[in-house]
Amino acid sequence: MDSKRFERIREIVIAALELAPAERAAYLEEACRGDSDLKTEVESLLAQDDGEARIVRTGGVALELDDDLGALVEEVHDKTLPKQIGGYEIVGMLGEGGMGVVYEAVQQSTQRPVALKVARGGTYLDEHQIKLFQREIRTLALLKHPRIAAVYEAGRTEEGRHFFAMELVRGVPLDEYLRSQGRQSSIGRREIRARLALFLKICDAITYAHQRGVIHRDLKPSNILVVRRGQVDDAISADRSTDGEDIKILDFGLARMTDADVTITTMVKDVRKIQGTLAYMSPEQAQGNPDEIDLRSDVYALGVVLYEMLTGERPYDIQRNMIHEAIRVICEEAPRRPSSTVRVLRGDVETIALKALEKEPGRRYQTVLGLAEDIQRFMSNQPILARSPSATYQFRKLVARHKGLFAFATTLFILLAVFGIIMSVLFESQRRETRKADRINAFLQEMLSSVKPAEMGREVTVREVLDETAMGIATGLEEEPEVQAAVRATIGNTYAALGEYEAAEPLLVTALNDRRRVLGDKHRDVANSLSDYANLKHFVGEYAQAESLHRAALEMRTDIFGDDHPAVAASLQDLGLSLKFQSNYAVAESLFHEALAMRRRHQGPEHPEIARILNHMAAALSGQGRLDEAEISLREGLAMRERLFGEEHPDVATSTSDLAYLLGMKGKYEEAISLTREAQTLWVKILGEEHPTVARNLNNLAYWLSCNGKQAEAERYHRECLAMRRKLLDEDHPDVVGSINNLAVTLIYQAKYTEAEPHAREALRLFKKLLGEEHEYVATALNNVGYVLMSQDKYPEAEPFFLDALALQRKIHGEKHHGVALALCNLGVLYHQYGRRAEAEPLLREALAMRREVLGDEHDSVGETLARIASILLDRDQNEEAEPLLRESVSIYEKAQNTGPWTYGIRSMLGVCLARLDQRAEAESLLAESRAILIELPRVGWACRLEFQRAAAVYEAWGDSKTAELYREALKRLQN
Repeated sequence: MDSKRFERIREIVIAALELAPAERAAYLEEACRGDSDLKTEVESLLAQDDGEARIVRTGGVALELDDDLGALVEEVHDKTLPKQIGGYEIVGMLGEGGMGVVYEAVQQSTQRPVALKVARGGTYLDEHQIKLFQREIRTLALLKHPRIAAVYEAGRTEEGRHFFAMELVRGVPLDEYLRSQGRQSSIGRREIRARLALFLKICDAITYAHQRGVIHRDLKPSNILVVRRGQVDDAISADRSTDGEDIKILDFGLARMTDADVTITTMVKDVRKIQGTLAYMSPEQAQGNPDEIDLRSDVYALGVVLYEMLTGERPYDIQRNMIHEAIRVICEEAPRRPSSTVRVLRGDVETIALKALEKEPGRRYQTVLGLAEDIQRFMSNQPILARSPSATYQFRKLVARHKGLFAFATTLFILLAVFGIIMSVLFESQRRETRKADRINAFLQEMLSSVKPAEMGREVTVREVLDETAMGIATGLEEEPEVQAAVRATIGNTYAALGEYEAAEPLLVTALNDRRRVLGDKHRDVANSLSDYANLKHFVGEYAQAESLHRAALEMRTDIFGDDHPAVAASLQDLGLSLKFQSNYAVAESLFHEALAMRRRHQGPEHPEIARILNHMAAALSGQGRLDEAEISLREGLAMRERLFGEEHPDVATSTSDLAYLLGMKGKYEEAISLTREAQTLWVKILGEEHPTVARNLNNLAYWLSCNGKQAEAERYHRECLAMRRKLLDEDHPDVVGSINNLAVTLIYQAKYTEAEPHAREALRLFKKLLGEEHEYVATALNNVGYVLMSQDKYPEAEPFFLDALALQRKIHGEKHHGVALALCNLGVLYHQYGRRAEAEPLLREALAMRREVLGDEHDSVGETLARIASILLDRDQNEEAEPLLRESVSIYEKAQNTGPWTYGIRSMLGVCLARLDQRAEAESLLAESRAILIELPRVGWACRLEFQRAAAVYEAWGDSKTAELYREALKRLQN
């Protein structure tokens, strides 16, 4: 078939697909006049239009109908299989798609079996198709995940055919796998849980892609292979949640990078140019709106996949619909409830599936991680975060779908009646609220005026004024229970703001109970009291109870105000904060995104609550190791607060303190210390010398001083912070335990191991008691106990603590996180000191790669890990390999201006290395400088013992026994 005839067929088929079936016959008679063969070929193609992607052949040319969309693609090839493409021998055909043909092949140079994808089009391949094909190659090269098919090589044959080789996956498409499992309508709860477990693995792979800025845009069962365990990477082999089955995601041909290739991926708003598979498209994708397609479009597609996995059906029956009608159904019609097919799906599972299928992107799960988290919550019998749509929302959607049924007169009558009722209710409500506010103000003024400093003979404190006011509530307002509850709530919240939590609790609890008794179980004041009490529980460290109360407040506010209201946003951000403090960072981030969007809709681009959410968002991002994103969020929030409040305000102090902490996490200790001191000055001015927030900032200051090598000053501040917290908080408050832990760390850094050990063990015991066995603070405490034992040469005792810390960090954070890198590094150091160098080096190199990726090349943790690896190389006398690592390490510490003992230990190590390489002049300079610092310190730590031994050997070799003896004497002091 020549190209002109092919283009003619393309034009006629596309035009015919846009017509109703009854109109096609007349059009074809006219379009194919005088060419019966042409008409037969076109009718043959149109007859196969059943809504599924397929390959049809005519005249030796393969044409693909892309799911009712009429996108026709040409592939010119022989009917017989090619024998070879590039350096690959073709074994057979695996499949065909819109962008290419996939062959099973063998790479001739390595004999490795591969899947070879060859671009469709031959001589008709245009520039846009080439860019799409090349983008798929780049996308797959970026995604290195055991559940995503890996790419090996890309190239172009001498004939100009583009191809790439990728991992050969032998599996069954998800839809075929489900059909092989029997009828969905008869499955029970056990089978549902098994399918949910399999679906979570799909979410895992797509979340990984999303975190690297890749949107798949063509998720469907045929692009998801179910494979037997053993056909996937060993990195996930420990996951036993589904009986021997795992998944592989294929075909990123339509994937879009969120921050790149915008010109390539933009889609024309033309039904013929919509890309993807219609049955799995989100409404915004089906309408061809490229600017509206984001991560949530993949969430929708996964919602369709989930629906199909659970019911055996799709949420919409569009196979027999024309294109425009199918798009209307997707964009306007509500999906069938899954429980109408499988009754046991009624409840949480149905709610989850329907939330993923919401028409409006803002009402869906905002991330695949959020969808997966709700499924995990269901699987572990916890409350899910998804909520069923309110009656108001459903009514609004009903009107949108059936505008013609709501005639003007009827609507006007209803609106007038409703308006009259609402106005009368609002007027009476406003009048009651005004009376209540006046009465509250009158009571507070009366109580404040009753406090007479002259009679008390001294200056009156705020606490004394509050105490006097609190005592007057019971007798002054007994006839006005609503006012009484409001005053109790006000005084209770004031106590809480001052850190007087014991005084606050009875007032807030009584206010909540009185409001429930007077106003019922569904009232905005009751929701406010739930929120107040939840915040108090958060302040005292009872995060799980705070979470439960915030959920109750959120549910009540949603019932009262609907899904989109500032009060609902407040509950979302409060709940997110409770989850963040329980290390549930991904879900917290999802809630913060939802709250932020809601706030911006209602309160504009700048508002105090928007700045507050930006601060919370940064904490959730940094908890996931996304430090650069967190810094952007923090700086945006700080700038907003300075514009709104000026420079001396609690919120500005909060943002300054949080930014300082983040910079410290990134290894910018001098900046962190400076900003933390600035924040501390603000906090003391605002809150006084003793307050939980003042203590928290003091703790941060001590921590960054410790990281910067200023241990004595850090220890002083940690002890001051611990004393303040013990005075203000309960002994087992998480902040008190945190101070115990941090004091232990500072003592470790000063080699005061026997003093540090009981503090480290006490912190571990209390963290487990307060937070459970699987919390990141427990992982930190495990690491500290292991370190203090290792420092005392108790290697067999230390090893299980390090192994437990590593396993827990991986369970909480996944495979790439700074906490995981720390645990790997410490275990590697232990094995090195223990003499198990073959085990130590791979652990340290893995930690190095992870720290470079997560923290950047100039973080001092990278410098430390380089030195640890170099130390192993020096043990093997591999001095040439050790030198560049040590020079890079020294450079990193110099840029960070870190002057701690470890810095000079590394310089000493470099001096030893250079001495062995006969670079004596530089070696002597480094050793002399380091010796002047290290030997004079009373206790520089066990880590320097090896350096002293090496340096002594160097000076013996140089014939300087006097200096060698100095090192030996220092070594004796360490051993004693």
